[in-house]
Amino acid sequence: MRQRRKKGDDLSDVTILAPSPTLTVTVEDHPQGSEIHVHAGGQGVWQARMLRRLDVSVTMCCVLSGGIGRTLQHLLEDEGITVVAVEREGRGSAYLHDRRQGQRIVIAEEEGDPIDRHARDDLYGAVLHSSAESKVVLLSGPAGEATVPADIYRRLTIDLRTEQRLVIADLSGERLRAASR
Repeated sequence: MRQRRKKGDDLSDVTILAPSPTLTVTVEDHPQGSEIHVHAGGQGVWQARMLRRLDVSVTMCCVLSGGIGRTLQHLLEDEGITVVAVEREGRGSAYLHDRRQGQRIVIAEEEGDPIDRHARDDLYGAVLHSSAESKVVLLSGPAGEATVPADIYRRLTIDLRTEQRLVIADLSGERLRAASR
Protein backbone atom coordinates (compact mmCIF):
# COMPACT_ATOMS: atom_id res chain seq x y z
CA MET A 1 0.00 0.00 0.00
CA ARG A 2 1.45 3.35 -1.07
CA GLN A 3 0.25 6.89 -0.72
CA ARG A 4 0.95 9.13 -3.67
CA ARG A 5 0.14 12.73 -4.49
CA LYS A 6 -0.14 13.69 -8.12
CA LYS A 7 -0.85 16.69 -10.34
CA GLY A 8 1.10 19.30 -8.44
CA ASP A 9 1.66 19.45 -4.74
CA ASP A 10 0.02 22.85 -4.50
CA LEU A 11 -2.65 23.57 -1.95
CA SER A 12 -6.30 23.34 -2.97
CA ASP A 13 -9.31 25.45 -2.13
CA VAL A 14 -11.33 22.29 -1.43
CA THR A 15 -10.25 18.86 -0.21
CA ILE A 16 -12.67 16.03 -0.95
CA LEU A 17 -12.79 12.70 0.82
CA ALA A 18 -13.93 10.29 -1.90
CA PRO A 19 -13.12 6.90 -0.37
CA SER A 20 -13.75 4.79 -3.47
CA PRO A 21 -14.21 6.42 -6.88
CA THR A 22 -15.85 4.26 -9.54
CA LEU A 23 -14.63 3.41 -13.03
CA THR A 24 -17.63 3.74 -15.34
CA VAL A 25 -17.80 2.06 -18.74
CA THR A 26 -20.90 2.68 -20.82
CA VAL A 27 -21.69 1.34 -24.29
CA GLU A 28 -24.03 3.53 -26.33
CA ASP A 29 -25.48 3.33 -29.81
CA HIS A 30 -23.82 5.34 -32.56
CA PRO A 31 -24.71 5.52 -36.27
CA GLN A 32 -21.43 3.77 -37.17
CA GLY A 33 -21.66 1.15 -34.39
CA SER A 34 -21.14 1.00 -30.65
CA GLU A 35 -19.58 3.95 -28.83
CA ILE A 36 -17.74 3.14 -25.60
CA HIS A 37 -17.31 5.76 -22.87
CA VAL A 38 -14.82 5.36 -19.99
CA HIS A 39 -14.95 7.85 -17.12
CA ALA A 40 -14.19 8.32 -13.46
CA GLY A 41 -17.43 8.39 -11.50
CA GLY A 42 -18.91 8.36 -8.06
CA GLN A 43 -20.18 11.04 -5.71
CA GLY A 44 -16.81 12.62 -4.88
CA VAL A 45 -15.78 12.67 -8.55
CA TRP A 46 -18.95 14.48 -9.58
CA GLN A 47 -18.39 17.01 -6.80
CA ALA A 48 -14.77 17.55 -7.86
CA ARG A 49 -15.78 17.89 -11.50
CA MET A 50 -18.41 20.52 -10.64
CA LEU A 51 -15.93 22.51 -8.54
CA ARG A 52 -13.28 22.37 -11.29
CA ARG A 53 -15.82 23.79 -13.75
CA LEU A 54 -16.23 26.69 -11.32
CA ASP A 55 -12.42 27.10 -11.45
CA VAL A 56 -11.97 25.92 -7.86
CA SER A 57 -8.80 23.94 -7.14
CA VAL A 58 -9.59 20.49 -5.75
CA THR A 59 -7.62 17.76 -4.02
CA MET A 60 -9.32 14.37 -3.90
CA CYS A 61 -8.23 11.91 -1.22
CA CYS A 62 -9.18 8.36 -2.09
CA VAL A 63 -8.20 4.71 -2.08
CA LEU A 64 -7.38 3.34 -5.54
CA SER A 65 -7.38 -0.42 -5.92
CA GLY A 66 -5.62 -2.52 -8.54
CA GLY A 67 -5.85 -1.89 -12.27
CA ILE A 68 -9.12 -0.02 -11.88
CA GLY A 69 -7.41 2.37 -9.48
CA ARG A 70 -4.50 2.98 -11.83
CA THR A 71 -6.93 3.82 -14.63
CA LEU A 72 -8.95 6.10 -12.36
CA GLN A 73 -5.78 7.97 -11.32
CA HIS A 74 -5.10 8.95 -14.94
CA LEU A 75 -8.71 9.89 -15.67
CA LEU A 76 -8.94 12.12 -12.59
CA GLU A 77 -5.62 13.85 -13.25
CA ASP A 78 -6.66 14.48 -16.87
CA GLU A 79 -9.58 16.50 -15.46
CA GLY A 80 -7.26 18.73 -13.44
CA ILE A 81 -8.01 17.12 -10.09
CA THR A 82 -5.10 16.75 -7.69
CA VAL A 83 -5.22 13.16 -6.46
CA VAL A 84 -3.86 11.98 -3.13
CA ALA A 85 -4.20 8.24 -3.50
CA VAL A 86 -3.74 5.41 -1.10
CA GLU A 87 -2.87 2.65 -3.53
CA ARG A 88 -3.53 -1.00 -2.81
CA GLU A 89 -4.12 -4.26 -4.59
CA GLY A 90 -7.64 -5.63 -4.77
CA ARG A 91 -10.88 -4.96 -6.57
CA GLY A 92 -11.90 -1.37 -7.17
CA SER A 93 -15.38 -0.01 -7.74
CA ALA A 94 -16.51 -0.24 -11.38
CA TYR A 95 -19.49 -0.81 -13.61
CA LEU A 96 -20.23 -1.70 -17.21
CA HIS A 97 -23.60 -0.60 -18.61
CA ASP A 98 -25.07 -1.15 -22.06
CA ARG A 99 -27.36 1.67 -23.22
CA ARG A 100 -27.56 0.78 -26.91
CA GLN A 101 -31.25 -0.12 -26.72
CA GLY A 102 -32.24 3.18 -25.04
CA GLN A 103 -32.33 1.75 -21.53
CA ARG A 104 -29.60 0.91 -19.07
CA ILE A 105 -28.72 -2.76 -18.99
CA VAL A 106 -26.28 -3.68 -16.25
CA ILE A 107 -23.59 -6.01 -17.59
CA ALA A 108 -21.45 -5.91 -14.44
CA GLU A 109 -21.25 -3.83 -11.26
CA GLU A 110 -18.65 -4.10 -8.52
CA GLU A 111 -18.51 -2.01 -5.32
CA GLY A 112 -14.93 -3.09 -4.75
CA ASP A 113 -13.26 -4.56 -1.71
CA PRO A 114 -13.87 -2.95 1.68
CA ILE A 115 -11.05 -0.63 2.71
CA ASP A 116 -9.00 -2.32 5.43
CA ARG A 117 -7.86 -0.64 8.64
CA HIS A 118 -4.37 0.22 7.38
CA ALA A 119 -5.64 1.83 4.18
CA ARG A 120 -8.33 3.69 6.18
CA ASP A 121 -5.64 5.03 8.50
CA ASP A 122 -3.58 6.18 5.51
CA LEU A 123 -6.66 7.76 3.94
CA TYR A 124 -7.53 9.53 7.20
CA GLY A 125 -4.02 10.96 7.43
CA ALA A 126 -4.12 12.01 3.79
CA VAL A 127 -7.32 14.00 4.36
CA LEU A 128 -5.89 15.72 7.45
CA HIS A 129 -2.63 16.55 5.68
CA SER A 130 -4.21 17.66 2.39
CA SER A 131 -6.79 19.84 4.09
CA ALA A 132 -4.23 21.74 6.21
CA GLU A 133 -4.59 24.85 4.04
CA SER A 134 -7.91 24.17 2.31
CA LYS A 135 -10.83 26.48 2.87
CA VAL A 136 -13.37 23.66 2.76
CA VAL A 137 -13.36 19.90 3.29
CA LEU A 138 -16.12 17.96 1.57
CA LEU A 139 -16.93 14.50 2.90
CA SER A 140 -18.56 12.28 0.30
CA GLY A 141 -19.81 8.74 0.50
CA PRO A 142 -18.16 5.55 -0.73
CA ALA A 143 -19.26 3.29 -3.57
CA GLY A 144 -20.70 0.61 -1.28
CA GLU A 145 -22.11 0.22 2.18
CA ALA A 146 -19.26 -2.04 3.35
CA THR A 147 -16.46 0.13 1.91
CA VAL A 148 -15.73 2.20 5.05
CA PRO A 149 -17.39 2.33 8.47
CA ALA A 150 -19.47 5.38 9.32
CA ASP A 151 -17.27 6.22 12.29
CA ILE A 152 -14.50 7.52 10.02
CA TYR A 153 -16.81 10.45 9.19
CA ARG A 154 -17.44 11.22 12.87
CA ARG A 155 -13.74 11.20 13.71
CA LEU A 156 -12.75 13.25 10.66
CA THR A 157 -15.42 15.85 11.35
CA ILE A 158 -14.22 16.28 14.93
CA ASP A 159 -10.55 16.54 13.93
CA LEU A 160 -11.22 18.90 11.02
CA ARG A 161 -13.42 21.22 13.09
CA THR A 162 -10.73 21.27 15.78
CA GLU A 163 -8.40 22.57 13.07
CA GLN A 164 -10.97 25.27 12.17
CA ARG A 165 -11.91 23.72 8.81
CA LEU A 166 -15.32 24.22 7.26
CA VAL A 167 -16.69 20.69 6.85
CA ILE A 168 -19.48 19.89 4.41
CA ALA A 169 -20.94 16.40 4.64
CA ASP A 170 -22.74 15.21 1.51
CA LEU A 171 -23.83 11.97 3.13
CA SER A 172 -26.94 10.07 4.16
CA GLY A 173 -28.06 7.54 6.73
CA GLU A 174 -25.59 6.38 9.36
CA ARG A 175 -22.70 8.27 7.73
CA LEU A 176 -24.59 11.56 7.98
CA ARG A 177 -25.55 10.87 11.58
CA ALA A 178 -21.89 10.10 12.38
CA ALA A 179 -20.64 13.34 10.79
CA SER A 180 -23.36 15.36 12.53
CA ARG A 181 -22.49 14.25 16.07
